[in-house]
Amino acid sequence: MSRSANPLGLARSVALGRLASAPPRYQRRWDQVSRAFRSSPARHAILSSEGFCAASAETAADIATALGPDVHVLITLRPMTGLLPSIWQQITREGNTDGYLSWLEDVLPATGPGHAMMRDFDPAHLLSVWGSAFGEDRVIFLCGDPRDRTAHLDATSELLGAPGALTLQPVRNASPSFAEIEVLRHANLARAAAGAVASAGPWQKVMRKAGRELGDHPTTSGGERVRLPRWAVERSNERTRRAVAALAASDALVVGDPEHLLADPQRYDAAVAVPTHVSVAVAGHVADVVARQAVAEFGEPAARRIRGLESRAALVQDAPAAPDGVPAREVVSTLVRRVVRRG
Repeated sequence: MSRSANPLGLARSVALGRLASAPPRYQRRWDQVSRAFRSSPARHAILSSEGFCAASAETAADIATALGPDVHVLITLRPMTGLLPSIWQQITREGNTDGYLSWLEDVLPATGPGHAMMRDFDPAHLLSVWGSAFGEDRVIFLCGDPRDRTAHLDATSELLGAPGALTLQPVRNASPSFAEIEVLRHANLARAAAGAVASAGPWQKVMRKAGRELGDHPTTSGGERVRLPRWAVERSNERTRRAVAALAASDALVVGDPEHLLADPQRYDAAVAVPTHVSVAVAGHVADVVARQAVAEFGEPAARRIRGLESRAALVQDAPAAPDGVPAREVVSTLVRRVVRRG
């Protein structure tokens, strides 16, 4: 019912209540997806995307109406020790300029300036939002062992009554090294210092894709990946324990052991050193990845124009000569060459 395994853009637009201001195709697509979900003859229909976690109580109620009755909400939980480094890296790819340690200081305290950013990952908040829309007894939380990559898939298959039905997809979804992410962040800083918006359109797309490729193809000299300092693990555990208590007091179903959401602070270093220098090899690798992504991003519009003109050229190959005696296909070929030179 969805064109991709994860309709992330559509889910975010729906969850944030932005369909009215989004391109019309988003509303049409949501109508198609929700209608297919409601009318599916299958024993189970699944609509899955982390984009739905951004929903408010109001938009969750709208989603409940669109999807119809007899729906359960399944929420997979990850330890904050893994979530926090991942979130910082993601927002850095989106144009963030905040340093890692200062960002942690902002988002971890309950009254910190960045606390709202973590709301969408807070089990107690998710319970409040989705429980109010669907009923707490229809909300299921999965707490799988983080060492087992198939734990959530296996648990979901069991809940569906189809053991083994869900398998891992061939996607690495790995993280770049700390040094590589710092290079990207300093590129955002340089752009901001020049007066440009680091989170604007094409730049954001290039950095997002570059970050993904850096994770999929890390350099051997890139160094360690981002980890939490011990104090951040301790604060994360405090928040997690409060959330687990809220789930235990609710009517929601918790599958797995909530202890999997906690981490042993002693397994983490007391402090984390932020990279300040990178090797020439790492700098060259990052520059190559960003440059290739930029060429691809800015070259694609021209390539689309060329393909369109080539398609038209194929249609007029056998067309009669133009009034001045020049064959129509030569006119189109000339236009294609001009677009190539401009691109």
